[in-house]
Amino acid sequence: MTSTQDQQKIEERKQSPDYGTAFALSILLPAALIAVLFMAGYKTIGWGLTALVAALFVVGIFWRPIRSGASPAIVYMVPVWGMVARADRVDTCAALRTAKIYNDPDKTHVIPATTWKQRGDTYVFFDGGGEAGMAPDHLKELLQLNARVWRCRSFAISEDSKRPGRITLQLSPGETVQTALDRPITGVVA
Repeated sequence: MTSTQDQQKIEERKQSPDYGTAFALSILLPAALIAVLFMAGYKTIGWGLTALVAALFVVGIFWRPIRSGASPAIVYMVPVWGMVARADRVDTCAALRTAKIYNDPDKTHVIPATTWKQRGDTYVFFDGGGEAGMAPDHLKELLQLNARVWRCRSFAISEDSKRPGRITLQLSPGETVQTALDRPITGVVA
């Protein structure tokens, strides 16, 4: 019979998104494949797979989409970065829930979402297509109340014109947000 503490841990796990699949695919699977190849005597293939894993790791350092929570779920199979992508997706969805932007009653469900910082601003991208309450006007009202979730004062909202529901939030700790349209354009006249 399980104790009360064990039962509480089981209930808490049911209320949080799963990391198990991403961990198994991005950490355990490559390690197991490499170990099996070396133990079976296929050292050349083992070294080749080790080189591939190392190359993907290096690529992930410089190429953000391979470790982004907004990437397709197939990215979970990328060694190491699949786990990072899953954590990014879960953490961003947790912040969206705190800001009351994402309100799915199933606490284990997450949507493609990622957060990054650039030039002092925080950017939050998520695909809210098919989710209730994801209209930009509604998001503006919510962010006026909850932009502090990201420790910011001002924000800008943009929606992909070709894919409704794909939203990018630019949040700034300053009084105003400097968008791409506010930056000076430098050009060469021929």
